[in-house]
Amino acid sequence: MDVFYAYTYGTAGWMTLQALPLLISPSSVVLSLTSEARQVTDVETYLGRSLGLALLIIGFLPLPLTNSIPLTSSPSTSSETANENSNPYVQPTLFFTLLHHSLVAFYTYTRYNTTSLNGFIFHSVISGAFAAVGLWCVLFSQDGGHIGKRSGQDKRMSGFPFGGKSAEKRKKKAME
Repeated sequence: MDVFYAYTYGTAGWMTLQALPLLISPSSVVLSLTSEARQVTDVETYLGRSLGLALLIIGFLPLPLTNSIPLTSSPSTSSETANENSNPYVQPTLFFTLLHHSLVAFYTYTRYNTTSLNGFIFHSVISGAFAAVGLWCVLFSQDGGHIGKRSGQDKRMSGFPFGGKSAEKRKKKAME
């Protein structure tokens, strides 16, 4: 499985895991965040369920936008699966999910520093891991490179900071 698709499925799963307690029992989530015991208001219940629905929809939205779940009923050809950049929504979706995971990781880490509750550091580590995988996808996963048919190496390699001795020998031989 491609790392990019694992990232989109993982994002959907992680956001669903966050949304379920808000949808099932928002009062228990509100009570766990307050220090004193009190009655949960209807507004807090409404906002908790609304946030749960928003997390659920935003979590599953990257799946069709990045071709993780195909929207067509016809089977895809090998050229469509090889070129995932053909969908114009892949890069923006990847950027905004990366931004979301990064901001949530930063926020939960700062909350952990002020409250010292272990739940915040757990959430920060998971969101930070998703942000790191998303950054990896932005940097390396979207472009297949220019792989040579004979050598199997990427032709865009510059040799910096290490010189390609065999490539230099071939260049000298070709010039002679």
